[in-house]
Amino acid sequence: MEGVDFIIKAKGKKILVTVVTYNHEDYIKKVLEKFPNKRNYDVLILDDCSTDNTWKIVKECNFKGIRNKVNIGVGSNIKNGIKYAIRNNYDVFVCLAGNGKDDPKEIPLIIKPIINENYDFVQSSRFLGQYKNIPYFRIFAVKAYSKFFSIITKQNFSDVLSGFRAYKVNIFKDKRINIWKDWLNGYEFETYLVYKLSTLNYKIKEVGVTRIYPKNKYSHIRPIIDWWNIIKPIFYLKLGIKKWK
Repeated sequence: MEGVDFIIKAKGKKILVTVVTYNHEDYIKKVLEKFPNKRNYDVLILDDCSTDNTWKIVKECNFKGIRNKVNIGVGSNIKNGIKYAIRNNYDVFVCLAGNGKDDPKEIPLIIKPIINENYDFVQSSRFLGQYKNIPYFRIFAVKAYSKFFSIITKQNFSDVLSGFRAYKVNIFKDKRINIWKDWLNGYEFETYLVYKLSTLNYKIKEVGVTRIYPKNKYSHIRPIIDWWNIIKPIFYLKLGIKKWK
């Protein structure tokens, strides 16, 4: 989205922006180049043991990062970033993809509601903003799932699957939320966390962003298997197969 002021007043808040990446050598450099040299937040790259040149590019671009020795899943990768944020006393935690879908220039859109309006969690939405190169089936699936999720949680979402998000770090210290479960190491993690925040009366806002998919490969998500992993936390928790805490 054009015309976004890149630098906003952090108002004394310590902000960590994480970039989640896995085998993104074709995209990661372009993503990192969009970060300005002067910024009022820190950037941490979370590399889930890429087997291509992703990590080499990250180091060449002089970005700080954490590289897993083995592939541990997107959920565990984000947890590493959250642990880092808690350990280093950050106030705001931001997560975006390293595959070029999310634009770092739009970080102010994600963190402004937390800094200026005291929201606890900000969910981005391609449908409130702009999107390109997304297959029609995926558009339908995302909209259908977002509607289903909204009905279950009684919280209105137009795009609950967009991974560009911002959180107050304090929410991860809430004993009613336990993101450290072993069964939340993959795509289940984000569904669990957003569900918990939606049902525990946290202050949530959805904002429009630009989301552009690469034309040659638009996602690491595997049909059926990973879609089930995204959905299953709701069924597990509702049916009591897994515990909330």
